[in-house]
Amino acid sequence: MIQLRDYQIETIDKIAQLYTLKYNRIVIQLPTGAGKTVTFSALINRFMGKIDGNIIVAVHRDKLLKQTQKTLYKLGKIEAQAIIQGVTHRNPNFRVYITMVETAIRRLNKNPKFFGDARLLIIDECHIGNFKKLLPKFGDSTLIVGCTATPISSTKKDPLKNYYQEIITGPQISHFIEQGNLCQNYTYHIKG
Repeated sequence: MIQLRDYQIETIDKIAQLYTLKYNRIVIQLPTGAGKTVTFSALINRFMGKIDGNIIVAVHRDKLLKQTQKTLYKLGKIEAQAIIQGVTHRNPNFRVYITMVETAIRRLNKNPKFFGDARLLIIDECHIGNFKKLLPKFGDSTLIVGCTATPISSTKKDPLKNYYQEIITGPQISHFIEQGNLCQNYTYHIKG
């Protein structure tokens, strides 16, 4: 069983509060090692108990897809279908689908309702530019939560504020080092 930390619970509570105020595009910023996957998995768990509809998690690497599947199961026994290359149909017995962004776009181009009634879209590493073409596929009834350690868009000409209404920042690296959750980094270099 995964125990959530205070800042993770606070982040989820802030998302819920913003959602009730009609914000539907929110960025979560937590540093590397702070547990973004655990945080959005807990958000999914909470969301599933409150709202009907399907949930999509879009990642950019196969390793993150598998990590998310494991975390969802460890956290709340949530089983998620992986929509990957070769999977052309979603299993309607699932409510959570984890996919690579390009795969999701291809499926949605062929069938705009491929994921059913999608009410929550989690975008891991939302600062990466290829996720921007996924956003127009979802309307205002879908809560879109982007997660990143670095909320700076891959291009200065098209910042994240063009796609998201609000950002929630958690504690920063110095806090995690002070709490003993991360160790102090040491940098070595060649003299001169």
